[in-house]
Amino acid sequence: MKVISFSLFGPDELYRVGAVENVRLCAELYPDFVCRFYVGDSIPSHVVGELAQQGAGIVRMVGASEDWWSTFWRFHALRDGNEVTLFRDADSRPCERERAAVKEWLASGRQFHAMRDHPEHGMPILAGMWGARRDGAAAAARLLPEKHAGVERWQADQLWLAHQVYPLARQSLMVHTSAESPQFEPDGFDDKRDFPTPRTPGRFVGQGFNGDGTLRIPADALRV
Repeated sequence: MKVISFSLFGPDELYRVGAVENVRLCAELYPDFVCRFYVGDSIPSHVVGELAQQGAGIVRMVGASEDWWSTFWRFHALRDGNEVTLFRDADSRPCERERAAVKEWLASGRQFHAMRDHPEHGMPILAGMWGARRDGAAAAARLLPEKHAGVERWQADQLWLAHQVYPLARQSLMVHTSAESPQFEPDGFDDKRDFPTPRTPGRFVGQGFNGDGTLRIPADALRV
């Protein structure tokens, strides 16, 4: 199975609307993948029903507290033995630039994939812009922390990825990055490359959207 994994929790409409939009767009861009949502109790039943009706997998996190730890829910998919797992944010949208990068990674045989496409993409692995094959996922799953192992903080998921997963992933990692994005790999790193398709002006991979479909940051302020 090939899975695109999301956490979905909290009261913000932009994540609920974004989840539904992601299922629709992923069906077009990733027809051989299944979207899977790890869903908190705060998400209304009609949203869950719509996601399921569109073919998404639903994992109910019944009784789980909704806090920074909830961003780790999507990483449970690392344990499932999927052929490929992509990790994404519900407030972002998949696009052709992303899909082309994923296709290039999958053709490479590398176990891990990371993307950075904006000057503020300031972590080596962004929590909603990476992926792993089966063997890499199993190795990363062994590094998953317990809930109270220092992860109750902002960006806890990305800090875990930076300090635990990135050193592992670098053994078999393809990085797609744009020239203006922060660079973490040393000189001589053997598989860092440009995105295979040009950027649409004012757009970038991992871009956030509001609930009404507008950009969370106006295009004229994006610096890309």
